[in-house]
Amino acid sequence: MLFDYSLDSYKAPALNTLSRCTELLRTIADVQSGLVRQKTLSPMVEEIAFSVANDVAVKEITKPHAHNFDRLAWWDSGDPARLEVQAQLLRSFLWKRAYERELIQQLRVAIVDGKQKTLISNLAANLVVEWIRQGFSRHYIFLKTRTQFFGVGLPEIRDPTAAFDEFISFFDPNKKKFDVCLKGHRVVMGLGNILPPEIGTISDTPPAARGTRVKERLFLEGVHDGVYITFHNIEAFDARSARDQGFQLLNNISTIAAFHVHRTPFSVDREALVWEGQRSVVLRPPAMAMHKHDECSVHELPTRFTKTVGALAPARVGLAAWGRLRAALGLHASALASDDVPVQLTTLWAAIEAIVPSPLDESRIQTVSDTLGPVLTRGYAKKIVVDLHNSL
Repeated sequence: MLFDYSLDSYKAPALNTLSRCTELLRTIADVQSGLVRQKTLSPMVEEIAFSVANDVAVKEITKPHAHNFDRLAWWDSGDPARLEVQAQLLRSFLWKRAYERELIQQLRVAIVDGKQKTLISNLAANLVVEWIRQGFSRHYIFLKTRTQFFGVGLPEIRDPTAAFDEFISFFDPNKKKFDVCLKGHRVVMGLGNILPPEIGTISDTPPAARGTRVKERLFLEGVHDGVYITFHNIEAFDARSARDQGFQLLNNISTIAAFHVHRTPFSVDREALVWEGQRSVVLRPPAMAMHKHDECSVHELPTRFTKTVGALAPARVGLAAWGRLRAALGLHASALASDDVPVQLTTLWAAIEAIVPSPLDESRIQTVSDTLGPVLTRGYAKKIVVDLHNSL
């Protein structure tokens, strides 16, 4: 589910019922503030009703209200205030790790039975999404899963329950404290005087090593003509999550500084040194999600380029469509060039909106969904005919 090169149908989904509920509440707040159109709520309500209907853990927790939560007619998307109360009610059943505990309990029972593969897959997917929502990094979950169940030379698992409980113990609900050391451009050196020392320090000399590990020594003693930025007491569940928070803090600093310094690049080495007490680990930069998809070879590029230009030429699609396509291609290229995931997502979404413009009186999300659904659905025409036949 977390392997980068798995088929998309095998990967864990982006959201589970709890995260969809949280997203709905945030959108309701935006609607009430006038930032988002009210029509945006309708597809989100449809999604959350469908999610509850297919989530056995939520159905168990929310008894006897489950029959309401999974009915679209029960949700009042026309009244944001009432919809907010409904969403808050659903979230109250799942909050404070209650959803996680129910997923673990049902997964433990299903593993012992071992025959309901679809159920096990769905429970595991929702649990993975829940751990990521809480703050565990994808890489940590993936590595712990591989080490516990798929490592080379491991003894045969004779007691599935004991092995599963040992695996669950790796996901302690209590956060730990980490220090994260990054390498950056000298332009941020002057900010060291105004950065609160309890948050971090910036120095042109490497900090002292805390252990004897070779990788730690190589990180600190390697050639580097910039500065060392060390963030202190980052609370996280695992080292990779702490590393991500460190980069996010540095990104916040650099984006504010870039408002005043326009030409100097705020380059950052993507390798990071993370300490938990005296223990250290050097983490190499992960490949960006957008860069993990297959790309054509240099030899294939001329052929594919020619086909793309031929298919999208203004003479074929029209000048108006070509203008939208050119804008979408530019936004896609900008997303590829960015290291910031939120920027990538918003830029890609802007590219989709450029291709599929929506009327001013309609929800953009609804317009995109209605347009792309038939395009991306396999056998869409056949499904329409079958549904029509069944409804007659």
